[in-house]
Amino acid sequence: MRKLVTLILFLSIFISISQASANTEKLYEKLVNDWSIIFPDGNRNAAGPRFFKYILDQNLEYEEFI
Repeated sequence: MRKLVTLILFLSIFISISQASANTEKLYEKLVNDWSIIFPDGNRNAAGPRFFKYILDQNLEYEEFI
């Protein structure tokens, strides 16, 4: 019984990590695709405020933001 509970716990953690990783990859791909939207003039010197606005506009959940 103990082994079964341990196995179920391990599988649920593994699935959660896999889903989080897939979501992270999607968010990264979106960031790369939106690069020209974030920096329309190519000026990355203004990165802080532009990234902040971009991330704020995404309406991310806390976990996604972190």
